[in-house]
Amino acid sequence: MSPSFTATCVLPLMMLLLVVHMTTLVESSNPPKKITVRITNTLEDNLDLTVHCKSKDDDLGEHLLHPGETYEFHFGRNFFQSSTLFFCGFRWPGAPKLYYFDIYSQKRDECSKCFWTVKKVGPCLYALIISIEAGLLPKKRTVRITNALGVYGDLVVHCKSKDDDLGYHLLLPGESFEFRFRQNIFGTTLFFCSFRWSREFHYYDVYRADRDGCSKCYWTVYFLGICFHDQNCYPWPVQSGRFINP
Repeated sequence: MSPSFTATCVLPLMMLLLVVHMTTLVESSNPPKKITVRITNTLEDNLDLTVHCKSKDDDLGEHLLHPGETYEFHFGRNFFQSSTLFFCGFRWPGAPKLYYFDIYSQKRDECSKCFWTVKKVGPCLYALIISIEAGLLPKKRTVRITNALGVYGDLVVHCKSKDDDLGYHLLLPGESFEFRFRQNIFGTTLFFCSFRWSREFHYYDVYRADRDGCSKCYWTVYFLGICFHDQNCYPWPVQSGRFINP
């Protein structure tokens, strides 16, 4: 047997057999734990939830969950790389779009029993629910609106999100209205308000998750537009989709 043959063929083969043997020993002595992912429909208004989970290699199909029902699946983590990833699509009647969420990421999750509840604002992990109850989550965001119309008089403010109607509020000159909320896990939180005085009527998005990073978002309403923290001012969006000029 020539030295070149030994170097190019035999030694690599021996190394491969050694790796396979060591892997077999490790797997037999320390088999990876099975991970369980459980998803429970806790949607408001007793809506049905359709769940469709996938990984790079597996499509687990669609599952219809009636209110309170649960779907779960089991799998083993990737032994050599922290690359196991399952993501799910969620939809329900009246949802504006199909929502996606990484329901298990090996780089993020340490749970062996990963139990999720799904609400309209997003999925909640069991540990996250405990954190909410213990007050360990970041503080709520605050939006404040102040009437600076001056001689133009009283301001009627009406703010909404997709899920919440905050009602009408009459602000005399110099008065403020504020509300608080937590941004949803999908990063799609949007609050918009209407502003009415005299013969003027305008709309403006006072909080958009894809635009605003503020925890205290203070707006001042003037005749010509609206100002953020009385510094950055924006004219009323005359041609926006929600603009009305009575």
